[in-house]
Amino acid sequence: PIPNLLDLLKSPEDNVRERAKIELGARDTDSVIKAARQWVAALDPAAPEVEHHRMEALWVHQWHHVIDADFLALMLRSPEPRARAAATRILGNWREFLPNPLALLAPMATDDHPRVRLEAVRVASFFRDVEAANIALASLAKPRDYYLDYVLGETMRQLEPYWRQAIADGRPFAPNNPAGLDYVLNRVSSDELL
Repeated sequence: PIPNLLDLLKSPEDNVRERAKIELGARDTDSVIKAARQWVAALDPAAPEVEHHRMEALWVHQWHHVIDADFLALMLRSPEPRARAAATRILGNWREFLPNPLALLAPMATDDHPRVRLEAVRVASFFRDVEAANIALASLAKPRDYYLDYVLGETMRQLEPYWRQAIADGRPFAPNNPAGLDYVLNRVSSDELL
């Protein structure tokens, strides 16, 4: 039964949880999502693994292609950084179905945890907007490592047509972000700036 499968999402074994999601994926979407919402509501908020269990439920939504913007927003504010990072990844997958995905993404780029920032910068690369470049550059306000530097470089390369056009048009770019401006200016020739 669906409730038993949902309870398997509490298993410490990845393989058990994955197989439960596969089986849930074969069930009626409306029934699974209704049961998943009831399952989440019944979780003990004081339980040490509650944020992981909530993420499993969000992944069930994703598995069934059911966009729940409110549930996603809740997980983006989770006290658990791994849950925030996973929710940020889902935000990237759902970006075309959310009313204002860049507004949800912006605070993730300056999150206290580096994994969340890494996911936010990676997700920014999928947008076709100069604001996505601004969001990616906002991550420079926090400490970086090799991985974040690499992903930022790839994201800025992907968004290059948009931020270069903003500079060419004289539009505001990287407002109140000296580190972001420095990052971009080191990638633009003097002739281009002129």
